[in-house]
Amino acid sequence: MKKFKLFMMLGIALVSITFLKTGVYAKNGDIIGKVYSTDIIAKIDGLNAPSYNINGKTAIIIEELSDKNSSLSYAIKAKYDDNERRLDVTMSSSSGFWGEQYNEIKRGSVGKILGDVYETDIKVYFNGYEIDGINIGGKTAVVIEDLGLIGGINEEFGYSKYRCKAKWNEDERIIALDFIDEKSSFSVYDYANFLKYRINDNIISAEFDRMAECVSEIIEYNISDEFKKEANVLKPLYFDDGKEKTEIGFMYVENDTVDGSFLNKVYITKPELMKTITENIHDEKTPTADEAFEFLDDKINYKTLDVLETEDFYVACVELLKVDKNISDISFVLIKKTGGFGKIYSGSTYYKERKMEKTGENTIKIFEGPTLDPHGKPVMISCEFNLNNYFVK
Repeated sequence: MKKFKLFMMLGIALVSITFLKTGVYAKNGDIIGKVYSTDIIAKIDGLNAPSYNINGKTAIIIEELSDKNSSLSYAIKAKYDDNERRLDVTMSSSSGFWGEQYNEIKRGSVGKILGDVYETDIKVYFNGYEIDGINIGGKTAVVIEDLGLIGGINEEFGYSKYRCKAKWNEDERIIALDFIDEKSSFSVYDYANFLKYRINDNIISAEFDRMAECVSEIIEYNISDEFKKEANVLKPLYFDDGKEKTEIGFMYVENDTVDGSFLNKVYITKPELMKTITENIHDEKTPTADEAFEFLDDKINYKTLDVLETEDFYVACVELLKVDKNISDISFVLIKKTGGFGKIYSGSTYYKERKMEKTGENTIKIFEGPTLDPHGKPVMISCEFNLNNYFVK
């Protein structure tokens, strides 16, 4: 009898525990918390952003920050798939954005209830990785502290797996969420002139070319299928000078899950080293003016159409014979009388007329046309150049 009572009590206890356990699980749409106002200022790449207190942490609402009709513009895009119950979000740097509207977002008060938090089955992916999403009544919030938690695959470079970092300022009660600083993004204008760059996955190489577009240019961008498989992962970036590979920064393949594109994003963290490497890629001899004219009128690659002389320079209008017609197949080349030359402007045989005009001691205007102005009147487009501002080698 005692054993029977004992089994009865155990059975009741198990049923009670089971009931209690199943009772704590919320169903989709159940209210599971509250959204509160906060006195904490949230900044995204230095811009004030609307934020909320959810479970003691600072949250931002994706739909607010990705609204194309809002005056508050952040580099955040979102796409929702109702069939998969999935929200994809991509974020890049918005540090170049500006406007007084961001400063109008002021510090709020503490503890005012603004709404409810609901249980949700929607999965949220931020920059390619899943993150806890919070349903606050048809909109999705994410926690800044989660986005900026450094660790995992990108820890080596000081970023979270979402390619962000968060910083809390206790004295000013500001939480800042920063993406990778675009100021370190690779630009041909920051380094040596007359180079043609190739970027293949995480390797940069370059070759010297006096006729490089816009002083220097990137002529090749390749992303292999292997690197696409590891999209959104930061990797070391190397410069290959043909003899050795030198680490000069990091890169990643951005898989924009909103529009489906792949893009190679390259950042230089050792700019002085990069400058040293690129400055060593050049011709050992500076050509004379006569050698420049011979090069620019070989009738195989180039044909000189016109020449304008100033006090210290010549400017040659040159047709490129080995490029697709009507696509930047005209080059205006600056030739220094004491030696050295380089391209300063690209034109096209799309325009039937072109001319050069001297406007000062070493200043010129280049005209191309005709084209139509807003009123349908034929006009020549023009650009003025101070030749002293150009470095030729």
